[in-house]
Amino acid sequence: MRIIVTILLLPVVVYLLVINVKLYYHPRFKAAEKGCVNLDLKDQLYTLKGEMRHGAAEEMQSVFPEGFVFMNAMYGLAICNYLNNSGGHLSPDIKELREDLKEVSQALHSADATRIFNEKLPLPYGAYYNGWVTYFEGKRLSVEDPALRDSLQVQQFQAACDSIAQAFLNSETPYLESYQLNTWPADNILCIAALRLHDELFFPKYDKLISVWLTRIKSLLDPNTDLIPHSVTMEGKTLEGARGSSQTLMLTLLPLIDSSFAKQQFALFQQHFVDNPFHLTAIREYPFGMDGDGDVDAGPVICGLGGAANIVGIAALYQNGHLEESIKLRNEVEGLSLPLRLSNEKFYFFGAMPMADAFLAWVNSFQSSPDDLTKTSSNWWLFHLLSMLLFGCFFLIWRYLK
Repeated sequence: MRIIVTILLLPVVVYLLVINVKLYYHPRFKAAEKGCVNLDLKDQLYTLKGEMRHGAAEEMQSVFPEGFVFMNAMYGLAICNYLNNSGGHLSPDIKELREDLKEVSQALHSADATRIFNEKLPLPYGAYYNGWVTYFEGKRLSVEDPALRDSLQVQQFQAACDSIAQAFLNSETPYLESYQLNTWPADNILCIAALRLHDELFFPKYDKLISVWLTRIKSLLDPNTDLIPHSVTMEGKTLEGARGSSQTLMLTLLPLIDSSFAKQQFALFQQHFVDNPFHLTAIREYPFGMDGDGDVDAGPVICGLGGAANIVGIAALYQNGHLEESIKLRNEVEGLSLPLRLSNEKFYFFGAMPMADAFLAWVNSFQSSPDDLTKTSSNWWLFHLLSMLLFGCFFLIWRYLK
């Protein structure tokens, strides 16, 4: 019996130890010519590069409805942030990553990417596809010297932005469909973020459109939380109220679109979704007082906490200026996701879920400098104490079994 209990309890003990240790994790950084190189992120990107070469995007398409587009977009956007944060660092791996951006772009414009989307929607292929692809293309342009940008690439990005803008102008509601008769505000936020990125890269062409759009969505907020809803009807009214998985994505992008509105929405998000079990930071999938199950958007929902919400929440907290909470959540996720480093690779969940690697690379790519150790003194004493009590219980069980 003792052998059986040992076999059962040992993985739990090791897992708890890993989580406790990883609460004090700090990614490795190296100074570059005009920025900082996140060496841990570099290892994540190297892992993703291999996974993409071995068909990870195609594999994820069989698991998630938009897995091919999402996997490519996450990988490409993580590279863009890495390059931007690295400044003038021009080592051979940076040049390789620039080439990878070309491959990501080709994949996102391929038949494999567009196959599941409807070309006959008012915005051809819908808000999801156009949002992720156009935002990526804008970020890709942002890593290039303006004087050296490919003119055809610029023209294609500007044409895509014009197409999005025209669809919004022609729409009776502020939200465009992702699929026929199915509309998600988060996809529309990506489209608007692409337009705002255009105005930052070139000239303020869409400022008025964005201002009008924001006014329209403010009149159609979730009546229970005053947050942007998760899904809406064809008339733009709330179909499903605010959820953590979509809130964290939208709040990652809203500061780029409108910092004042982002601040208001983030305050409400904290009120309804940010939890602190055992003095940890966690993001709920549904607002306090509401329960629900996990799905393809949320990932697993355990004790009300959403898998996707807690991963993307790292970026949402960071982008809204809550750096200490972002680092705290990052470290908790770092422990829970069982990171492994082999040579110059870093992957999570034993490499069994490439989508998690892509998600975590993207959210970690927002951090542009090393942790400020004076601001990362999070108090985890309660979690450590509970862990020790659990270890003690395990030992007593083991000790008195024969």
